[in-house]
Amino acid sequence: MKKILLSLFLLISATASFSQVKITAKEAPTHMGDSVELTDQVYGGKLLNNGMTLLNLGEDFPNHLVTVVIKAEDRSKFSGKPEEELVGKTVRIMGKIEEYKGKPQIIIVSPNQISLMPNIKTPAPVTGIAN
Repeated sequence: MKKILLSLFLLISATASFSQVKITAKEAPTHMGDSVELTDQVYGGKLLNNGMTLLNLGEDFPNHLVTVVIKAEDRSKFSGKPEEELVGKTVRIMGKIEEYKGKPQIIIVSPNQISLMPNIKTPAPVTGIAN
């Protein structure tokens, strides 16, 4: 009986640790330390002299809401130039939110952590309809 309870406890713990909350960049500050699935638009990107890539989500720098970081040693795993090719695109990022200089960031080490999504567009207001 103890083995069954222990197995059940481990299964539930493992499932809880792998579950990810689905959020947008605006919600990131309330999820520090959480593993998330964040979907938002890339507003800007930069390849730094040290080889690190930064992607700004939610707004452009310096008003960005989240920074996605690809470290220099992981850059070769990604095809193309993410800092250019992803600007204006909606992406889904999977990873843990950490704080860096007061702002949320997610460090990604694999292309499996980022995927393109259909662009999120705000519907235009409807005009000319009589009540």
